[in-house]
Parts: sequence; C-alpha cells; structure tokens
Amino acid sequence: MLSSMPLLFSALPFLIHPYSMEGSQPNGTPPPGSSVTQLKASDPEGEPLVYGVSGEEAMRYFSVNSVTGVVWLRQQLDRESKSEMQVEFSVSDIQEVVKDTVNIQIGDVNDNAPVFHGQPYTVHIPELGYFNNYKENITNTHVGRSVFMVNATDPDQGTGGSVLFSFQPPSPFFSIDGARGTITVTKPLDYETTSAYQLTVNATDQDKARPLSRLANLAITITDVQDMDPIFTNLPYSTNIEEDVPLGHVVRKITAIDQDLGRPRGIGYTIIAGLSHIINLTPTAHRGGIDHLLS
Repeated sequence: MLSSMPLLFSALPFLIHPYSMEGSQPNGTPPPGSSVTQLKASDPEGEPLVYGVSGEEAMRYFSVNSVTGVVWLRQQLDRESKSEMQVEFSVSDIQEVVKDTVNIQIGDVNDNAPVFHGQPYTVHIPELGYFNNYKENITNTHVGRSVFMVNATDPDQGTGGSVLFSFQPPSPFFSIDGARGTITVTKPLDYETTSAYQLTVNATDQDKARPLSRLANLAITITDVQDMDPIFTNLPYSTNIEEDVPLGHVVRKITAIDQDLGRPRGIGYTIIAGLSHIINLTPTAHRGGIDHLLS
C-alpha cells in the first residue's frame, strides 16, 4: 500500500530548460526521446511502484518509464505554440493509485527568425529637383527625408525577440534606422541618372549565441520633376542666306529637347537677340523651330 505521504516528484513544478545546442535538432529544443525529469515516490511496505502519465494532451507530449519514473519527450515542444501545460502524473502499487498535477513551463530558445509584415515593399518618390542651376527645391525628395518604414517582429523572448534592421549590401543613397526600420534619403536623387533602386533589407534578431535573420526586397521608383533646362541639338547653328530670297522663305530649322525624360514638356521658341525684325521663328509640330524671312 502506498504511504499517505505526498508523492515526492522531482523538482515540481519544474521547468524544461533549453536544450544544449550541440547534438540537438536545428531549432535547439529537446528532440523527441529526450529525458526531461524523473518522478520519485516511496512505499513504506516496499512494494514495486508503477509510474505513469494520464490525459490526452499530456500523453501526446510525454511518456513515463513505468519502472524508473523517467519522463521522456514524445513530441517536439514549441513555446510559441504552447508555453505552459498541466500534466497529471501517477504512481501506483498493487492496491491503489496516487496522482499529482504538475505545471510544466516550456523554456524559450531562439528558434524563430524575424517575420516581415506588409510585403511587398514598394514606394514611389520624386527626385530632388533644381531650377536653372539654382538650388531651388520644388516638389522633391530632399536629403534627410524619411520615405518608408519596414516592419518585422520575432515571437521569441528576450534578445531573441529583438529585431535589428540593415541593408544588405549597404546603399550609398539610403540609410535604415536599425531599431525602427525607417528608411531615409542620404544623397540627392536624380531621375535622369537612376530611375529605380532595388534594396535588400535584412532583419536579424539579437540572440548572442545563435542569431537568426530574414531578408525582404524593397523596390524604390524615382519619379521625374521639372528640374532640367531644354537643350539645343546639333549646335552650332550657321546659315547662309542669298539676297533677294522671297518673304516667308525657310532659312533654317532648329531643334531643342527637354532633358526631363520622365515627363518632357513641349518647347517654345523665341528670338531674344539679333535680326528679330527680319527673321520670324515659327514653331512646328515636330518640336522644332523654322526661321522665316520677314523682310
């Protein structure tokens, strides 16, 4: 017969500690078949004791050696899925059964990489524009402006759940706040030079022994603003005109183009100096100007 004294289970309630990284499964938790504790009980009459575990959930995760009381893990444990469970262990002799409920807490190991939220990451921002070579900001993206924010979380506890952001590789035009994930412009952006950037964001947890990381792509598209002067093509212009040519005679065609490639505007032509009293400049439908003789 069992003693009326309470069962002497080992270290109850007990904590299943993080398993050694060496020789364990990749996520660092105890693999199935691991011994996690040992049940102990005494019988004053010296009768043989039989140890066991009851309950559907408990029997999915644990098995007990009926003779030694050693508790074995049958199924992988995951603190992020279930951090605590109530398990009923038992010990019996020939005549009776004594049961005790144990509160088992699952210890945390760093077995989850950070997870990005809100993907895909895409952003459209205007270039940094200037007028007539003067640094007169128009609707643009100035240096130091925050243009986007990425978000990632890690369900692990402690340093394993703390996420740090970086670019991989670093970008000369953008920086990222390691703690907040805010992306900032660090150099002037010019649509005519580069109209798009493909960046890779790295999110790494801060576990000292085994940090885990995950990558995400960020597509940045630069939109054009009117910051470039038109330029004449095929310079220099030189034309010989014979005397006595009729009025309205075409003497020269000149052409200019808008350097704003994203949204080029139509170009108007005027004569601002020279023979404007005898030469008329007429725009054409093909972005050119034709000089006509007036007198």
